[in-house]
Amino acid sequence: MKKILPIFIAAMISFTACDDDDDSNNVNNTNNNINNTNNSNNTNNTNNTNNCNCEEWQYCDANSVCQISEGRCSEPAHCTGTLPVCNMETHVCVVAECNPACGMFEDCVLDENDNPECVDKTLEWQHFPITIVDPIVNGTSLNTPVDGISFAVRETTGEIITSFGSDYEDPNEVFLWHVDGLGNHSKKLLSGTPFTGTTAFCVGEENWCQFIAWNEANDSYIIMGPSTDAFMSVSATTWEATQTPVTGTHPPDSHISVTHTFADGAFYLYGSTGPSGFGNSLYRFDVASSQWETLATGLPQIDDNCLAVDTDGGYVWSFGGRLTTDGGNTTSNLDAVIRISIDTGDVVQTTFPFGPRKGMSCTYDPDYNMVFIHGGNIVNDNWNDALNEFYNDLWVFDPTGNTFSELIPWAEGGTLTAPDSYGDQSFEGDPDGPNFGQNRGLMRYDPATSRLILMGAVPIFTHEQIYYLQF
Repeated sequence: MKKILPIFIAAMISFTACDDDDDSNNVNNTNNNINNTNNSNNTNNTNNTNNCNCEEWQYCDANSVCQISEGRCSEPAHCTGTLPVCNMETHVCVVAECNPACGMFEDCVLDENDNPECVDKTLEWQHFPITIVDPIVNGTSLNTPVDGISFAVRETTGEIITSFGSDYEDPNEVFLWHVDGLGNHSKKLLSGTPFTGTTAFCVGEENWCQFIAWNEANDSYIIMGPSTDAFMSVSATTWEATQTPVTGTHPPDSHISVTHTFADGAFYLYGSTGPSGFGNSLYRFDVASSQWETLATGLPQIDDNCLAVDTDGGYVWSFGGRLTTDGGNTTSNLDAVIRISIDTGDVVQTTFPFGPRKGMSCTYDPDYNMVFIHGGNIVNDNWNDALNEFYNDLWVFDPTGNTFSELIPWAEGGTLTAPDSYGDQSFEGDPDGPNFGQNRGLMRYDPATSRLILMGAVPIFTHEQIYYLQF
């Protein structure tokens, strides 16, 4: 302890002597001045922020400019959301909602006082342009079966199959015509055990009457005809084909223009053109059991109708078409809705409000329990379209209330050519919309995208095209 104390005292003396140095005082004074300057600058920066003179709902950015704070606004454009509203008293963004909620064919919008209200949607068909990608074939239209359109939509990707075909010189080289999401239309060569190019679909060895569908159960495309001894299943990923023999009594081989649709793993057929009359039976082909069934007979003899199927409700609906009661010698256009029970075959016939038509396209929407019906025609003269009537309107049928509503009104869909040497004129459809003239289209509802897919031939030179209607 006696040794430590002198050292401590010496250190204190040395420290005190350093504090008395004039240079040290100058350094300390300089540091104090710097600190005072920094404090002054900090005060000035605070004053600069306040000098933006921003509103309560704004902030001052680094350039001393007032900006809109997040979630605040001075007009609706500053807000986000499907129906943004700016409360001009609080300058707070709010999201308006229609109450009760708008219907399927309505949009919730703001009126002139920024109050939400339901208004009718503006519905418009969108043309999906096609480009054939092939070393031999080229063009901008679809390859479809000779005897009327049939197509499959792969709901997981939106890909479309439009027909089955074979090489002209080698009937064993077969393919499906495919459409991708960009509109490229190309052949997909088949492997495995596919149909050959000479497979009899109907009327002897013709491949005219093709039925095409996508089978969700195993992600495959189903290809068959009313007279094929088997149905062909093609993998949607590998293009490998297999055949499965069919059983049961199929529709008459001599009938063509067979009206058909696909629902819940089965084809449904009613309406066709035969050598001595029109189709008068309802058929079903179930893919899982590979079996034909006759669900109803003795129905009105019709052709050029369209079909929609509600398997949950247990009904098939037929809309319009041509009726014959004398073996096809005379015909009349129908304004009829024919409802057929899948279980019992019972028939209920009513009328639709837009007058007799044939050649319409229709499809059932299971999400909303509605049937969509498009277009159609009345053909008074096969050669002179000036005497015919062509439609492009869209209607929706509510089976619950048995009511019809117009969604898209009729509009001028084309022009007539100059009269030929016989005085006849031809209808030339506008390809921007589904204007099919005397041709019958085919419509499908795609539940994956909540849209309608409509395919048909636009006369004279545009040929088969695809159209979408998004809800």
